[in-house]
Amino acid sequence: MAINYSVLVIGCKKHEEIAERYFELAKKYWSNSLGNTIFCTDIITEYQRNFAPMVVFDNSDSFANRILSGIEETKSEYIILMLDDYYLTKAIDQVCLDNLIAYMQQDEIEYCKLIGMPKCFSKNKGYPETYCIKQFTHYGVSLQPSVWERSALINALKKCTGNSAWEVEAAFSIYQRKNFNKCITFNKNLLNYRNGVLRGKLFPYTNRILNKNGIQPLDLDTISCFKSFSFMTRQHLAMHLPIWLRKLGKRIGKKRGKKYYSLD
Repeated sequence: MAINYSVLVIGCKKHEEIAERYFELAKKYWSNSLGNTIFCTDIITEYQRNFAPMVVFDNSDSFANRILSGIEETKSEYIILMLDDYYLTKAIDQVCLDNLIAYMQQDEIEYCKLIGMPKCFSKNKGYPETYCIKQFTHYGVSLQPSVWERSALINALKKCTGNSAWEVEAAFSIYQRKNFNKCITFNKNLLNYRNGVLRGKLFPYTNRILNKNGIQPLDLDTISCFKSFSFMTRQHLAMHLPIWLRKLGKRIGKKRGKKYYSLD
């Protein structure tokens, strides 16, 4: 069965050098994806044209529209979403990825998260090592590396409001609550990637990854090991805490002036 998919890498002009490193790593670890990869940005530059096989843009300041601009340039039935700082560290198992998409097509699965989730979900008996996503799981459906059925992604994005990636992430919970029975996840990092950047600053390991692969390091500030650990810990806890406890924490945080994007 021919697998019909495209890869959308979402980035921006402000940190276009981050995306260049993504493509350098993709050449090494996922070279057969480059022919059907589209870089979605807000402003196109010649610099971007030099490293990306295809570049499209949407300058409306809407992160959802930026993704939609890439979808419009392909007729693929399935979309793999990547952010520009999802840095690959090992070769992609293309056979595994093709088999997964074939299964999604056969069983009408609309969404699959390609990164580990907590092992508290029930197993999906239809495909090995996958799990069902619960209706109210925190960020069960998100921009983390994922495979989407094209029309489902378009419909989900049309319900996303706000300009930032964080707001799009939060708005996906609307799709999740209505379509969770069509969503699955792995409990492992299927693409062997690592986040390279947090709010414009590098994680402590990012330039080590680039140096190891003979790629010029990024000239950006690096967050401390403590802040990196704190961020990862908060993410992990958020996935496990019950909704009532998250809501209580947010009420306290809002009183202290902290802004939240998620709906629960």
